[in-house]
Amino acid sequence: MENRKQILWAVAFLLAAALTGACLYCYPAWKAAGIVQEKMDGSGFSYELQVELDWENQPAEQRKAFEILAKLTGIRKESLCRLTIKGGTQEDRIHMTIYPEGKTEPLAEFFFDNDSGVINETMLYNAIRGNLAGQYKVLEYLMPRQKEDLYMTLEQVEQLLGMDFSGIRDFRLAMADSEMTVKQYFVILMAMKREKQEGGYLFARETEAADLSIHVPSDSADSALVMRFRVQNPAEMIPKGEWLLSWIGIEMPDADLQALKSISVVLASDEEGTVAMPTNFVNQDIIDILSKVRAWLRETFSGEDSGNSL
Repeated sequence: MENRKQILWAVAFLLAAALTGACLYCYPAWKAAGIVQEKMDGSGFSYELQVELDWENQPAEQRKAFEILAKLTGIRKESLCRLTIKGGTQEDRIHMTIYPEGKTEPLAEFFFDNDSGVINETMLYNAIRGNLAGQYKVLEYLMPRQKEDLYMTLEQVEQLLGMDFSGIRDFRLAMADSEMTVKQYFVILMAMKREKQEGGYLFARETEAADLSIHVPSDSADSALVMRFRVQNPAEMIPKGEWLLSWIGIEMPDADLQALKSISVVLASDEEGTVAMPTNFVNQDIIDILSKVRAWLRETFSGEDSGNSL
C-alpha cells in the first residue's frame, strides 16, 4: 500500500513538473501572441515589397503598358519587371512609391483610400520629360519641368497613357481586416521556431520556396512588430498558404499570381506614421499638354514600330 502511494505521488509530481515545464515553455509564445494581436489591430504600418514579374505570363494589355512606359521613361522593361515598393498605411489609406530595379529615385507615387486612387503626376511627368526631352529638344519647350507635386486620378492617367492600372487599384495591405484572436496567433507562433533576442523574440518558419519570420518586441510599448515574408513561384505556393497571407494582411488577386516570379515583404507596425490623401490636383491645361504630346509621340513612333504604338 505504501509503495502504491509513493508511485502515485511520483506520477503526480512528474505530471506537475511536465505541466509547469510546458507552461514555462509556452508562456513566451502566449505573451507574444497578445502583443501580435495588439500590434496588428493598430492603425498604422510601414512596408517594403520586392516583386519580380514574369514577363511571359503577363496579360497582353499589361505587356503593352510596360512597353509604353519603357519607351516613355527610357527604363528597360527588365528593370520595370523588378520593382521595390515602399510606403505606409494608416487606417484605410495607403501610400506607395515604386522604384524600378537599379533606380534610387522613385518612378511613381500612389495614394489610395476606400473610395479613390491618385498618382503623383509631377513625378511621372518629369521622368517622361527627362527621357524624351533628351531625344527631342522641342519637348523642352512643349513640356516645361514641373516643380510642385501635383496629382491625378488613376482614371485620368489611364485615359492619357492608354495604360491599365487595375492591378494597382486592386492592391491592398489589409491590416484593418485582421480579426484573429490571441489563441489563433498563439497556435501559429507555437508552430514556428523561437529564438530569444535582445528586445524580444524571433519566430521563424522556413522552407525551400518560402519563409516567414516575426520579431515580437518584449512589450507592446517597445519597438515595432516586424514581419518578413518571402515566396518563390507564388502561383504554386500562395494558394497553399492563402490563410497565412491573409493573416499578415496581404490580399493578392488570383489572376495576378501567374504573373509573379517572386515576392518578398517587410512589414512593421508604425503608430506614429501618417498617410494623408493629396488635395492639390493637376489643372486641365497640363492634361491637355500631355494629351497632345502623346498624340505627337504616337505619330512619331508609329512608323518605327507598329507593334509598340503609343
